[in-house]
Amino acid sequence: GLPQVRCAAAMDIADTLSDPLTLLRRFTMTKQPVKLVGDYLVFGRVRFPRAAPTAYRASTKGKPFYPVDALWFLLQKQSLKPGEYLRECTSNQMMPVSRPDQRALLAYLNGTADSSPAIDMTGATIVTAEPVPADEGATSAAAPMELDEPDDLEDAQAREEAAAAVAKAAAEKEREEAAGKAALAALLAGPHAQVAVEADGGADAADGDGGGDGGAEAAGPDGKKKKSKNMMGAAKAYIKADRAATAAILKREKTLRDRRAILCAPGVSSFQSVTHILEAFKAQQKALEREEQKARRDRSAAKPPPQPSSSSASSRPRAGSSSSKAAPPASAPPAGKAPKPVATIVVPAAITSAVNLWNVSQLLREKRWISPVELKQSGAAKPAEIKLEHCFEDGSRARFLVIENANKLSEAEWRNVACVIVQGAAWQFKGWPFKSEADLFTKVLGVHMRTRDETPNQLVKSWNVEKYAFSKEKVNQHDVAVTVSSFWQAVHKSMTVQKPHLLMKPHQLS
Repeated sequence: GLPQVRCAAAMDIADTLSDPLTLLRRFTMTKQPVKLVGDYLVFGRVRFPRAAPTAYRASTKGKPFYPVDALWFLLQKQSLKPGEYLRECTSNQMMPVSRPDQRALLAYLNGTADSSPAIDMTGATIVTAEPVPADEGATSAAAPMELDEPDDLEDAQAREEAAAAVAKAAAEKEREEAAGKAALAALLAGPHAQVAVEADGGADAADGDGGGDGGAEAAGPDGKKKKSKNMMGAAKAYIKADRAATAAILKREKTLRDRRAILCAPGVSSFQSVTHILEAFKAQQKALEREEQKARRDRSAAKPPPQPSSSSASSRPRAGSSSSKAAPPASAPPAGKAPKPVATIVVPAAITSAVNLWNVSQLLREKRWISPVELKQSGAAKPAEIKLEHCFEDGSRARFLVIENANKLSEAEWRNVACVIVQGAAWQFKGWPFKSEADLFTKVLGVHMRTRDETPNQLVKSWNVEKYAFSKEKVNQHDVAVTVSSFWQAVHKSMTVQKPHLLMKPHQLS
């Protein structure tokens, strides 16, 4: 009938995806014949080369993988004595299975054991089954075995019983998957969906015990929790149905590119599709925040002023009294907002530094690195300071002032120093209000940037600072972009912990 047809189709797909060891075990357990035809072992409608390696390792020196014909031949000759078995292997040019491996291997192939330590699926070579050609199908089906099989493999009644058992198991599995699919649909539909999952006998498959208490319990919170749990158990059959096929497909997949390879592609310096999505999301967030602020202002303006009580009205001072003159009018504007906090970044003053006031603007704003020496030689003017604003991944923002001379900072201004980019010389910190470099970098984030062709600074290695190296070649500007992104992540993490007053949350932005 139809279940048998579906079963046969499913078996064909599973056979194509199976490895030789798994397929040989399944055919052995279900007593289906496996035939050696020429240079191939034929499993129903698919075949493997007889020398195809399996995932079963030998215990001998080097631990090679047994070929599939060696395992098949052991099944045919398992009743022979050791000496007779070795002579048969020699005469038929088969690799013999070592005697220490035979018992565990036969137990696994016959289904007595579920697994074996000698099975190495990850290290085995992937061998794909191929369909038996149509012109060879009839010939191979009618061709005699090159080797004598045991009588039980030739017994027609045994084969029919095995086929019936396989069909019954497939039909039962199909019913379980259908029930699991319905249970999963009920879970995905939401907590208010009432989907009955019927099993044999009209019982609710979602109720694990099949009793009538499940429906009553579903009315309360505990009942809902129990019903959801039982339905998840019923859904697992559908979720796990294609696990073996999926694992076989994934094992055959080869990763041609990953996100790192794409990001490192030469000539790619911008990702407009990604930036457009990000900018659209930011604009949407700003619009929502503006609407929330407007709604809050409207609600506060709509509130009527509190009415004074009779006692307070009688005790209210007269219009000519001094108290009345001193009180501010009711319509006086609110006090002005506090000034926005500004974080400070200190950079080295030396032109030999990889980052300084000459090129920090291009680096942090445009994620481009230009040599400070080249900028100076081109006639560019060195700015006295740089002002910039950065938006972090969580939507918070911060305004930054980049300077090179920190000796004139007051104590209050030092509390706003978020980062110090170091060159690698201790004299950079001369006159700063810190006992040592260790004291400085426990209170302020330290960062050291260099190009990859520079020799790492030995003094910087002993400091608790973030260390970054990037390529100065123009074709590798993506390397600079990755470094700048890592720099902003480190700044955000440090400010969140040590300088939270310098961060402006989305609701604080005007």
